[in-house]
Amino acid sequence: NTWRTFADLPMRFTRSTVTTNDWGRDGTAVFDEGYSTWLTQDHGVSWELIAEDPVVDGVVVLAEDVKGVAIAPDSQADPFILTTIGDYRMSFRASEDLGSTWITGAQSPVCEADGFAVSLSPRWPEESRAWAACGGLIYESTDRGRTWLVIGDTGASFVFRIVEQPLGSLLVATSDGLWGIEDGLGERVGFEGAPVVSVAASAVAGDDTVFALGPAEGWFRRTTGGET
Repeated sequence: NTWRTFADLPMRFTRSTVTTNDWGRDGTAVFDEGYSTWLTQDHGVSWELIAEDPVVDGVVVLAEDVKGVAIAPDSQADPFILTTIGDYRMSFRASEDLGSTWITGAQSPVCEADGFAVSLSPRWPEESRAWAACGGLIYESTDRGRTWLVIGDTGASFVFRIVEQPLGSLLVATSDGLWGIEDGLGERVGFEGAPVVSVAASAVAGDDTVFALGPAEGWFRRTTGGET
């Protein structure tokens, strides 16, 4: 019912905002506003700068531009953050200390496209699977962001969101429909020729409910395993 703007936090535009699963208890969130990335651990009362995109002559150096952010579900037990960096040559960077230090993960093949979708398994850290997108390619890391391999190709020009379903397969919202990735194979599961900008899946085993958002058409719900 009420909204507030966080004081002393740049608001040029919001690119990524993520919270831990227990925001109400631990108050931890990461916010990226296109030029800098910030961390709060007190429900937004104060913010710490954890990454700043380099600027030359007033223009952000796109090769070092933070795009997407993911954070561990429980930052007190596991202070892990994952980001995607750059334009047209993406890299994936991980931090084990909530942004104080960063490592760049090795990729095979090296990404030569753009993207910002990045996500962690809902069972993190017991299952340390992470995903990031580059163009239509889906990369996976099973070693907390140190190395990355391509596990699927949607054929789309851009991926907006990646989510894991209860049995481990992925749903991918792209500029060319909704795709599923399983066992290294990509298959369209709906919306051919139409963009899907967000997708959400049930985390409960046996429940295959999925919600998908088309920018012009609105929200859709699937409860029948993909038939409708």
